[in-house]
Amino acid sequence: CRRPPKAKEAAQDIIQKLSETGMDKKDLSKRLIPMKLDLADLKSVDDFSEKFQQKYDRMDDLIFNAGINFPEWRASKDGIESIFQVNHVGHFRLAMNLTPLLIKSSSDQSIGRVISVSSWGQKFAYKPLTDWFKDDSMIQDKTKFDANPMYSLSKVANILFA
Repeated sequence: CRRPPKAKEAAQDIIQKLSETGMDKKDLSKRLIPMKLDLADLKSVDDFSEKFQQKYDRMDDLIFNAGINFPEWRASKDGIESIFQVNHVGHFRLAMNLTPLLIKSSSDQSIGRVISVSSWGQKFAYKPLTDWFKDDSMIQDKTKFDANPMYSLSKVANILFA
């Protein structure tokens, strides 16, 4: 989570709600631990990946659900158009960093999974897609930017990655 205080508050809410269903609050508190991660900053993604692998020796599933949409072109800390970076590039980098742990955690009974959430919005991506994915020049071109098609393009990238 980008904002640790909000993550801590959300974790406490989740723990409270799940404990009301009979789940053990102490066990939940040990298992639901917020960690700082900003997908708009690849250094943050790398730092999170390193800290996660130092803290945990296994990972069963990795679920990507974060997404943003801004009305104007914005550069991320890395200079990448921010919608595309947060919605796709950050997730992709995180998956590449954590794939070895997913593989290590797999067994004959269970394999590690990467689940990438997309949306119906992918239907409204720029066309033809090949022009947008052959390199990053069109994604980075401020004159071609339109928020909703860019959001949609990031969701297509999630589907192609999955």
